[in-house]
Amino acid sequence: MRVLSNEKIALNIYSLTFESTALLLESLPGQFVNINVDGEDSPFFRRPFSIADVSQDSVEIIYEVIGAGTWILSTMAAGDSIDIIGPLGEGYDLNFSGSKSILIGGGVGIPPLMFLYNKMKEQGIELQFLAGFKSVAHNYIPRRITNVQYSSDDGSLGTKGYVTDLLTESLLNNEVKHIYACGPEPMLRKVIEIADENEIRCSVSVEKVFGCGTGICMGCVIENSLKRFTETGRKYSLVCMEGPVFDSGDVNL
Repeated sequence: MRVLSNEKIALNIYSLTFESTALLLESLPGQFVNINVDGEDSPFFRRPFSIADVSQDSVEIIYEVIGAGTWILSTMAAGDSIDIIGPLGEGYDLNFSGSKSILIGGGVGIPPLMFLYNKMKEQGIELQFLAGFKSVAHNYIPRRITNVQYSSDDGSLGTKGYVTDLLTESLLNNEVKHIYACGPEPMLRKVIEIADENEIRCSVSVEKVFGCGTGICMGCVIENSLKRFTETGRKYSLVCMEGPVFDSGDVNL
């Protein structure tokens, strides 16, 4: 595919857009693309990136430069060619109940929730967005996304502390029917714990390293919960195929 833009939008955070296709137009929030990062000292395996937005003309991913692969990606410019497999995986369920929902994400786990936000707003779903960053310099959420509460590690953006603390506070005064989460596993474990305590349905997008993204390499195994094991007769699932989005009651993190 042809790269359309590649811009730095926060500290070490980039937004890359590339040409869309008819197949990519059908992408769901939570699905991802696997990119072959080609260049000197490039990694052997493809790198997975959640889809942040899709339009008639383009697809957007948002990524953080943390290693050789993402550094090479950050050097790409409009007009360059990029090798992509996607959309891959299972996304969030878009059969919304119509009741209030909370989206909660941390760091580079936020892009699929931005995509989900757009879909929910189209259907008039009442929602609240909780976002956690290291600092204000890492914040990349665009102004078009409203009703956002922030937390940051150093207190430079919103409340100092964990974004899960905001979730606990939000549930004290609001009747919420569904929580949608994406972020590092420690955050997801806490979100699931809070959802269980309040008997709220919770969907989590799990972060794993997807070597192939198609279930061949078996590198993204996740343990099923007792509930899912009893129903399917299987103890493990492949995140790239059956996820990355799961009902929180179906997996053990």
